[in-house]
Amino acid sequence: SIWRNHRRLLNPAFSQVVLDSFIGVFNSQSRRLVEALDKEIAKGPFDHWVLEKRKTDYLKNMETCKNDKTGAFTDREIREHVDTMIVGGHDTSANVLMITLVLIGSFPEVQEKIFEELRQVFGKDDRDVTKQDLSQLVYTEAVLKESMRIYPIVPVTARMLDKDVKLKNCTLTRGRTCFTFVYGVHRHPVWGSDAEEFKPERWLDPTTLPESPHAFAAFNMGRRICIGKSYAYMSMKTTLAHLMRRYKIQADHTKLKFKIDVMLKPSDGHSISIQRREEDEL
Repeated sequence: SIWRNHRRLLNPAFSQVVLDSFIGVFNSQSRRLVEALDKEIAKGPFDHWVLEKRKTDYLKNMETCKNDKTGAFTDREIREHVDTMIVGGHDTSANVLMITLVLIGSFPEVQEKIFEELRQVFGKDDRDVTKQDLSQLVYTEAVLKESMRIYPIVPVTARMLDKDVKLKNCTLTRGRTCFTFVYGVHRHPVWGSDAEEFKPERWLDPTTLPESPHAFAAFNMGRRICIGKSYAYMSMKTTLAHLMRRYKIQADHTKLKFKIDVMLKPSDGHSISIQRREEDEL
């Protein structure tokens, strides 16, 4: 199929060896963000939603190219995949980080647990994040996962059925398009009576998670799971490690108002406040 050929050609670009080579970039860009945020200290709340609406709606309309028999990409396919990786990868990760910062700022106890974990890994050293460090940021990753569970950046996914699917009360026939409401799946009772609550600790005990791995679909599910999943976790954990070692954040997630689009985005932005941690904390 077209998808299998494309995935096979793209997989080497997302191998762990290639991903590890980006850690230096993640660190340098995170430090640039820290420097930019320094200008906002003591200025009161500011709107940290800086994304602009993208005109290239690559998620809505990925047109099928006809010239796929050679197993190579056409020029048009190359352009589409570049759009997906650059625009899609940036927007989705940036949105996750923005929402996560609001949630962290809304739950002081979560914020302090992140800081405690960072102190255990880095001590008082201001060094860059390494590959080995990332594997130790277990609670930080749990916070990211819980943020994506509560507010999945891609709230709805669509798939065309290649065979009939029998459900309890009906049959979805081959050729139809099936939409999965990820936002609803992430708040389904299978997550427990606290499904509506922001609770990163749930990710630390696998026995408390739903039996089905598809109950968490922030990166989609099945064979077509997001190819940039590992890249996203590495970049976001690196950024949070730099930010949370230096700043305290204040926010109120209950004031978040979203609009449903291809991606979950705030309807009117949202403000956070930041302050430097005291010298004896650093």
